[in-house]
Amino acid sequence: MRLPCLLLSAVTLVSMLVSPAAAATGDYFVDCSAQPGDGSAAQPWNSLAQVNEHRFQSGETVRFKAGTSCTGILEPSGDGGTIGRYGEGAKPVIDGAGAAYAVRLKDVSGWTVRDLHVINPAQQTGQRTGVLVESTTADVKRDITLTGLEVSDVAGWGDKTGTNAAWFALSAGIAVRAAGDAGVFQGVRITENEVHDTGAGGIKIQSDPNGGRLHTGVYIGHNRIREVGGDAIVVHAADAPLIEYNVGTDLGFGRYPFIKGNFAGMWPIHSRDPVFQYNEVGRSRPSTFDSMAWDCDGDIMGTCTYRYNLSYNNAGGFYLNCADCTAFGDTTFKQVVEYNISVDDCRVVWGKKDNSPVVVRHNTFVCTSRPLDIDMGDNATFSDNIFLATAGNLRDSNYTSNTYFGGIPAPATDSRASTADPMLFAPGVLGKDGYRLRTESPALRSASDGSNRGADQRPGLADWDAQPLSEQFNTVAVTSAANPSAGSLTRDGRSYLGTERGTEITVDGLRFRWHPGAFGTPDALRVAGQQAAISGTGTRLGLLGAGVDGDYSGAGTIWYSDGTRQSFQLTLPDWRKAGGVLTATRHNRYAKYNDLAAGAQDGGTSVWAASVPIDPKRAVVAVDLPAGSPLAGPGAVLFDLVIG
Repeated sequence: MRLPCLLLSAVTLVSMLVSPAAAATGDYFVDCSAQPGDGSAAQPWNSLAQVNEHRFQSGETVRFKAGTSCTGILEPSGDGGTIGRYGEGAKPVIDGAGAAYAVRLKDVSGWTVRDLHVINPAQQTGQRTGVLVESTTADVKRDITLTGLEVSDVAGWGDKTGTNAAWFALSAGIAVRAAGDAGVFQGVRITENEVHDTGAGGIKIQSDPNGGRLHTGVYIGHNRIREVGGDAIVVHAADAPLIEYNVGTDLGFGRYPFIKGNFAGMWPIHSRDPVFQYNEVGRSRPSTFDSMAWDCDGDIMGTCTYRYNLSYNNAGGFYLNCADCTAFGDTTFKQVVEYNISVDDCRVVWGKKDNSPVVVRHNTFVCTSRPLDIDMGDNATFSDNIFLATAGNLRDSNYTSNTYFGGIPAPATDSRASTADPMLFAPGVLGKDGYRLRTESPALRSASDGSNRGADQRPGLADWDAQPLSEQFNTVAVTSAANPSAGSLTRDGRSYLGTERGTEITVDGLRFRWHPGAFGTPDALRVAGQQAAISGTGTRLGLLGAGVDGDYSGAGTIWYSDGTRQSFQLTLPDWRKAGGVLTATRHNRYAKYNDLAAGAQDGGTSVWAASVPIDPKRAVVAVDLPAGSPLAGPGAVLFDLVIG
């Protein structure tokens, strides 16, 4: 809306009336719920227009009052300023109200933006960002820091196909962009931000691919990204960027979900020597071909490195070599993928044409409920990895000195193959050292270079204290209709269909919890001889679970605080039988990495309760569960363990 000239003049006049105290200290204050002021702490500015009118000098600050909200675009000018907050309470909100961006740093250097909550909602999605750092002039821009922000509810464009496909790349929660002949950035730090419910993705570094220039000093670290409608992190046109300690989960979902095309977890394009380390990506929803955690994309110069990362339950798999599948054509560069842990991603693929050498070494691949599919071509070499899977298809590539266990066959060409149990401490458990090697593991010091096979390079782990059942959950038994690929009980991709979370149920006086976490998170324990810590006295031990691929029966042991023990027999009917304490008429199934067509299927499911009499005069301290396998197949899963 065009404001009357008289009103514009009034705004300008107010902005010029800066208090001597504020001008002297360079500290300015904003409270959009207050009356018009002069920018001092006593009489703060009350609009974004006043902030935008002021030209900041190096060292000056502008602080927004905690617990307040300002609507419009925040676009400061000048160099060397800091934007933050003052007072106690929630982070101050900058609401772009559906504009192209809510916060914009245009052609400036030396700015730090911190401790704000930036939103930019709209009824219709479009090319839209929350925070945009933009270079439009030829000079180099320097030293931009974005930290401690919450960026959410940005109505970015979620369709990477069709007429407006380019809007997807230009939409994100946080974007750093230089287009055409504009100068690049030297020194960009994006740290400790929370990004969620932003259309098209979380954090994107962008540049015109025809410019030939690269951003330098790019660091993206310690950010938490969840439920964004696309990629978690994309780095375009950067020289030696470091991306570390970031978490991206439930990608493709959120308030503005992904619509069509492809996206991946964290990946570079048109960059030199990018390094991604100590990151985590999980539960990405299916897309046309991608939806894997990691991807080395086109026109990389030097070496593309992924190391010490964790990924799990990504619909499209673990890794994509996309050196030849972009507008840059077939580009050749080295790829190093090492010391990563991949859990139920189960797909490693390439673009079929490129000649880039790929080194895949010292990784741990665990596929508890689906086959492992590797299709990377003969320029890829897999060495000193651990493959734990029920089945698999390992095509074409070179294999040497790997461990294959659980049913996956070793390639005949791997002359140093081991098919012995690598003895991972608790496969399927994402924390608590679940992928450490036990002291008796044959994978210790058996790699081609004398180190350990797999990702764990520490000495073997002898034991750990017994953990509660919930901290040992090693499988996803309940999935949502929106993402059935996030878990499976069986080898053919079937799981409970979740309709609600946090269900509590009382059976004969025993109170159980079923599926208390978010859909797609580990929610059950495949029974495999674990010891579960539990304390208390009562008359019965209660177990909530189900048999898988048939009725289940197995022997376990209850331990009391005085050192005595009691044997018991655990019996649970199959999860597909009728008559349990929790029942449903349908279940979930997925068939392929990019196939959501299966989804909910007819066929009921049940959860069952079992109880074992215990001595009420003695305190229980632990339960040894029956033997079994953490991989899909005949056995049992447990959801809860209680005393009553």
